[in-house]
Amino acid sequence: MFESIKISNLPPYAKLFVGLFTTLMLCVCAWTILILYIQEGMISEEDVPAYVTEPYGQAEEADDTKAESETGEAENGLGPDQFEHNLKLAHTHINGQTLLFFAIGLVFLFTSVKPKIKIATLWVFGLSVFVHAFGLAGQHFHWFYDDILAISGFLILGSIAYMAFVIYVNLFEKPADSL
Repeated sequence: MFESIKISNLPPYAKLFVGLFTTLMLCVCAWTILILYIQEGMISEEDVPAYVTEPYGQAEEADDTKAESETGEAENGLGPDQFEHNLKLAHTHINGQTLLFFAIGLVFLFTSVKPKIKIATLWVFGLSVFVHAFGLAGQHFHWFYDDILAISGFLILGSIAYMAFVIYVNLFEKPADSL
């Protein structure tokens, strides 16, 4: 059934939808990379627009009067609140990335890519989402989590970029003759 439906055979309005969807997916990737650059300090403060750095509301002042032993913080300055924050962040990411996986993966199924490459791409993307959530949960607690977070994030973005490229190529192909 999937073999009979190809992106190149879609009517113009469907191609427009797929093209806009794919462009929006690439915007998600570009925004993610921008956030990373800002967080890692790869872009100077002067180059960052004010709306990105200024908070929407007033943050509560931290109470630094407690002794370190009372806060339950680990030697590296990370406490149980950080782990809870990481778990919530991982939960949010796995939800969003799973939706991205489903959406672009579904369109990718109808490309002209060979089935083995489709299978490999989908496995890489799917496993990377899981590993990314695992890395987020342990972020800043050990270098291992930080490294798998970076690698899996790169693989997720790479998978999306590859799928988008193939989808664009298929959008500009001439329709195949019906069998």
